[in-house]
Amino acid sequence: MQRSTKRRRDRGITLVEVMVTVAIISSTLMGMAALQVVALRSTNSSVYRTQAALLADDIADRMRGNPEGVRTGAFAAIDSRTFNCAVAPAVSCAPWHQTSTSMPGESCSAGELAAFDLSEWLCGDLHGAATARGGVLNILPGARAEVVCDTTPCAADSPHTITLEWSVPNPERHSEPAEIQHLALRIQP
Repeated sequence: MQRSTKRRRDRGITLVEVMVTVAIISSTLMGMAALQVVALRSTNSSVYRTQAALLADDIADRMRGNPEGVRTGAFAAIDSRTFNCAVAPAVSCAPWHQTSTSMPGESCSAGELAAFDLSEWLCGDLHGAATARGGVLNILPGARAEVVCDTTPCAADSPHTITLEWSVPNPERHSEPAEIQHLALRIQP
């Protein structure tokens, strides 16, 4: 009689075993999904940080290319909150802009070149398109940009601080406010 009892136990998987297996697989899949969300958030954050670093380097290069504009204070106190992207610069200093009101970059004054560079850096450039491409305000979500001369009076060799802020949404909790990220670059053009 013992033989027949043993045979019944070895016949198959019980419902309890199936439920334990399903619970283990479910918890593993939930853990993997949580890891995926964290990886996505980290990737988005690093993409925005890289773009911010490239944008800060872009305006630093533009400032180095226009020392007269730096010396006269054209880059001394720039804040995206007060900059009007709806108003295009009076003169387009890019060589690819060949309209009747534009002139090649060599013909622009230091102030005109600074105004053009700041507009393009903050707002982007249309290049004949309906919407602007590039620009701090178009690339970084919830962006704020600032360029400040660190000395008074501002001179061509005065240090400047370029500050960028942007918001990174939390994909895990949409109801929470976005995390504010900062990047500051101090240069001496």
